[in-house]
Parts: sequence; structure tokens; C-alpha cells
Amino acid sequence: MTRTNVAAAPGERGDVSRRNLLLGGGTVGLAALAGAGRMGYMWARHEDRRSVEAAERAGATPGRDVHSFLSRPDLRPPILAVDVVSTPAGVPPYVFLANKPYIGRSVGQRGLLIAERGGDVAWFSPQSQVWDFNVQSYKGKPVLTWWHGRTGAIYGRGNCYIADSSYAQIAEVKCGNGLMADMHEFNLTSQGTALVDAYMPQKADMSSVGGKKNGVVAAGVVQEIDIATGDVIFEWNSLDHVPLTE
Repeated sequence: MTRTNVAAAPGERGDVSRRNLLLGGGTVGLAALAGAGRMGYMWARHEDRRSVEAAERAGATPGRDVHSFLSRPDLRPPILAVDVVSTPAGVPPYVFLANKPYIGRSVGQRGLLIAERGGDVAWFSPQSQVWDFNVQSYKGKPVLTWWHGRTGAIYGRGNCYIADSSYAQIAEVKCGNGLMADMHEFNLTSQGTALVDAYMPQKADMSSVGGKKNGVVAAGVVQEIDIATGDVIFEWNSLDHVPLTE
């Protein structure tokens, strides 16, 4: 599906409004356009311009592969092609994406992207490496959540973030006890806590599975963290409960 490369002005489309995104159809969503209604990025980082240049070097073409905006030349979110495989009633009105190269060449800037079901960009925030972009509930209100950090071959090391319905960051959630959060799980609870996973390299006798007696394994760790204070109130370590033979 070919999309235009010019964003519609606020108020031109009746299907996009702050109330519709927050409450429309009973689906929890966030406002499509921040502040005064402009497409924005609230958490700009110094690598944003470099990500535009990287997209251009990779061969991304404005108007064909990426959007371009006269008012925001620093923004290059990817143009999305949408193949609808079910009835409109079965397709969510908004899709939350953490754009990044995974297989093949990079298209557009990396970052947090909210798109309408037809593929049009509702909101975009350039970020260097993000995962697990979701809408969750915190203190009874809908919030955006995501992970930002560095990824390796197996797991990631970073922190988790929460933003309110105006896209303002309201919390940064860090693992405790010297760990950094993995990118696969960041779940908020109704008790004002967050469940986060991490990995901890630990020395272990691996001879029972054909390894070294003085080997190193990556133990899986789950922490429950008080969002307001940052305190770790619970920690589970896989090596304390699951033998290496399993």
C-alpha cells in the first residue's frame, strides 16, 4: 500500500482525536498528536540526526521508503505497507511498533511508532534501540511503556520507561542488585510495581551437562520493583529453582 509522505494537519481527519485514541471503541490508547497537536518526539536524543543519515546511506528513499516532513526534516519514520488479513472489526485501530533493523537493511529511523490501522503515522519518537512498546495502566491511567538499551546475541541490558498520555516521561524503572533489565518483559501491576526480567552470569559446575566444572551460566532473574521508590521487593533466580539438567 502506498502512503503519502505528508502528514495531515490536526483536525483534518475525524477518525483521529485525543479522545478517540484514549477511549475509542473501548481500546486503551494514547493521544495521537502531542501537545498542540504536532507530530513530536518528546525524548529526542543526540543520535537522532545520525539515524537520519544512516537511513539515507542504507538507501531509504523519502516518499518511497520513509516519510519526510517539511516542518520536521529530522524525522524519517518508515512508510508502512498494510495487508489486511481480517475484517476491520478484527483489526486494532492503532498499532504500536518499536522500529529497528532485525533482518535485512534498516528502513527509516529507529524509534517508537504509533500507526493507524491503515499505516499512517499517528506519532513517532526517534530512539536508538527500543523494544516492547506497549500501552499499560499505571495508577489507574493508560500509559506508554518501553525498554531502551543495548542488545547482544541472547539478551539485552537497559532500563524501562513510562510516559503519560501527553507523552511526558514520568518514570524510569531500573533493575536492582547490579543488574540491568532485559528487553523481553516489562509488565506493570495494579500495586504500583513492575515485573522485569534480567540475566545474571554466575559461576556454576556444568559437568553434569558436559560442560566445565568451573563454568559460567546466565541465570534468568525476575524482579518486582516498586516504581515510585526503585526498591526491589522480590527477586527470583532460576538457578535457585531449576537444575542445569533441565
